[in-house]
Amino acid sequence: KVVYPTAVSSIAKRISLRSTATITAEIDNDKEKIANAKPFSQIPGPKGLPIIGTLWTLLKDNGYYQTRTHELFAKYSQEYGPIFKDKIVNMQLVVVTKPEDAATIFKAEGKFPSRGPLIPWVVHRELRKKSKGVLLGEGEEWRQSRSVMDKKLLKREQTDDNLNGEVADLQNSLYKWSFETITSVLYNKRLGALDEIPTPIAEKFYNNVCNALDISGRLMLMPPYYRYIKTKAWKDFCRSVDTLFDIGDELITEERNRLLSDNANILNEQQEDRHTEGLEFLPYVLSRGKLTNDEITGNIIELMAAGVDT
Repeated sequence: KVVYPTAVSSIAKRISLRSTATITAEIDNDKEKIANAKPFSQIPGPKGLPIIGTLWTLLKDNGYYQTRTHELFAKYSQEYGPIFKDKIVNMQLVVVTKPEDAATIFKAEGKFPSRGPLIPWVVHRELRKKSKGVLLGEGEEWRQSRSVMDKKLLKREQTDDNLNGEVADLQNSLYKWSFETITSVLYNKRLGALDEIPTPIAEKFYNNVCNALDISGRLMLMPPYYRYIKTKAWKDFCRSVDTLFDIGDELITEERNRLLSDNANILNEQQEDRHTEGLEFLPYVLSRGKLTNDEITGNIIELMAAGVDT
């Protein structure tokens, strides 16, 4: 079928008008939703107690819901509806449970999205004067890390495992599998967490990641008094995160030395994307020259912790 210029022009005008009409309708619909939106005070949710809010719900029964927050929120959703609020000490939460509502929030997050501060991790970075990365960073600091990391992190990877047959501890095995998967992506090698006898570096790294996540989960429920009062829990948390940084620095230095010993030119000057597309994650980040060693280590620690936590 032949489409003549006049017909093309007519079609283009109809498409343009239709697109404009669709956009206008969406804007009007959004304005109507905003106009009809209920105030924050009318969002339903558990009442809680003065000061501590619903903290006791998490702590009672030996902390049953502290490690099963998804079950608690599913219960709240049935009781209060698809959007509800909750207050845990100094944390004010608004929870959405419908995928379409989550999509609306993601679309409105703007140029610098914020996931909310993970206070213990942020305080540790500030006290140690270390950089924050894609997990802890905000604003331009976050964008700087994301611009370097995203191209390689969006690439699909596959890691084989030896979790065949029955496993005695499923949660621990899944933690180790996720740990080995993310380290394979970041370092382009397996650290050995899934070996029958784990390698010392894998065992040390893995144990400290899990310990830091466990302690920070408890610290998140409290005001950040640990910034001034160094409790045992805070000291243990800092010790674990410091260990992660030490091992991360060691692995990054090892990779940098390997690249130099291979007479690679990629570390001698900042490289453009087209020259580094075939590189694995860590050589790629090192070659870009946009992040300092401290920033690279900080990002890798955050990605490893997030990988295990997920």
